[in-house]
Amino acid sequence: QPLPALQLIEGRIVPLAEQLVHGELDAIVTLFTPEALEAFGSAALALEQIRVERLLIVTSADDRTTARKMRWKQLAERPWILPPATYSARIQLQRAFLESGLVPPQPAIESANIPAMLALVRSGLGITPAFESTVREDLERGALRRVRLEEELPGVPIGLAYRKSSADLAALHA
Repeated sequence: QPLPALQLIEGRIVPLAEQLVHGELDAIVTLFTPEALEAFGSAALALEQIRVERLLIVTSADDRTTARKMRWKQLAERPWILPPATYSARIQLQRAFLESGLVPPQPAIESANIPAMLALVRSGLGITPAFESTVREDLERGALRRVRLEEELPGVPIGLAYRKSSADLAALHA
């Protein structure tokens, strides 16, 4: 069967969750971070995990330090290109540094624009955390390199959130 008509809306999780609760959205595909799970804490909402996404640290193709596994302490000294403090990738990165007993790095460059951040990394201006599906093609064609870590970042579940009373569950699952 053909898919139903879709309108994709990007936004921050709390406003999207409020729109979902009020029936302004039918569903949300989101990372199931602790912050998202808190936003979706309503008994009226259902959450279904779709997959797990890995957060990687990437650097430019010219960076030769990726041949060996890196420690968080070594990475703390590198220039970082980071999303704003409220973004999931930055929160996960900060947790990793804190769990290693280190102060999280301050960004050399901060941007909410993921394509711009990756272009800055490709040009050699720093390293950044990025979800694997976002950088897979760049890694495969050698435009970026993955920084190997002694302690990899945990995967983040991605799932579908919707109202349990939604009229058309078949369309949502399609």
